Amino acid sequence: MNTATKYGNYCALFCIGIIMVLHFAGVQPLIFMGMSTFLTFIVDLIFIFISIRSTRLKDYNGFIDFKNAAKAGLTTIIISTILVSFFIYLYYAFINPGFIDKFLPNYESWMKVHSKKSAEEMKEMLTTISTGFTPISAAWGTFSQTLFIETFIVLIFARFMRSNPPEHPNQTESAEPTE
Repeated sequence: MNTATKYGNYCALFCIGIIMVLHFAGVQPLIFMGMSTFLTFIVDLIFIFISIRSTRLKDYNGFIDFKNAAKAGLTTIIISTILVSFFIYLYYAFINPGFIDKFLPNYESWMKVHSKKSAEEMKEMLTTISTGFTPISAAWGTFSQTLFIETFIVLIFARFMRSNPPEHPNQTESAEPTE
């Protein structure tokens, strides 16, 4: 297993662990959504960095070009995203199938305080959310959003973490005078 794939698996395990800790801690559904999204995003960023850095050190002797850095980061995030999205499907289908029923009242009370929408608009929005939410839609949303956002982050990391070998390998040695 190459370095990027290994870190993709580790990243997925950490993200799944975060979701399960929040679940078993009994975090309120509205807060659960925000915290799980934020914490898994931070874990993804950390593992993208670690993956590119480890690939650079282990596979390329401390030097890596943009293409290989981007490839390492994208491999990590694709592996992680596939595994986490599959888990999200299982979570909403089997572990917590009544999540949306717990989420909607919390979201409605939050909307009443923080939104300027009329009661009719809020009711329509809540109906749309409840009818559109399925385990597969949650998994697809996780997959597509994560890949879209984090692909740009991988490209930024790859740009700044690339390092080219010196053009003249003997530059680090002191120059000896020739006679």
